[in-house]
Amino acid sequence: MLTEEKINLNFVNFTDKLEKYNIFPDKMKEDVEFNESLRVASAFTSEDSGGAYEGSLIEHITRIAIIAFNVNKMLQEEVTVPIDSLIKVCYLHQISRALMIKKNTVEWEVKKGKPFTFDKSSPALKTGEYSIFLCNEYGIKLSVDEYEAILSIDKLDDAQTKYFSNSLSQILRVSIELANTERKLRYKYYTKG
Repeated sequence: MLTEEKINLNFVNFTDKLEKYNIFPDKMKEDVEFNESLRVASAFTSEDSGGAYEGSLIEHITRIAIIAFNVNKMLQEEVTVPIDSLIKVCYLHQISRALMIKKNTVEWEVKKGKPFTFDKSSPALKTGEYSIFLCNEYGIKLSVDEYEAILSIDKLDDAQTKYFSNSLSQILRVSIELANTERKLRYKYYTKG
């Protein structure tokens, strides 16, 4: 769906944002294999998600960040969150998908609309858990609120998280839902005519 040029441009813009907000430490920068995986990673496994194509992870994360920034601006001052924290959480909460999702080599599954699949060699961690692990491995420090926000993406059906999590978690949660809805509606519009 994306040209190689667009995938490269998205990756450069993504890493520039990481640099700007001081969340692209040398250890992460120098991990060529991870960065190549991140550059081309798909955010989703199946076509009906509207986001199963090379380079979609960075597009998806960037869209979530834009929505989150706008949601944060709309809130009353006492519940807004610091922009640095918001950007950090938005840009890092799903980076593990670069390692968790790979091209599907099972031909009949690809024909059924599942061009990507979960890598069975990845640890048995959920997306947020694994992303936090990667942050730790690369030396990216997370505050308690940032940690909670990233971890909360794995608990979308958890009442405790839904009703009692911090503002950062709530903004991230709403932004993910809006980005998912937007993407699915766009996919439906373009495939159903």
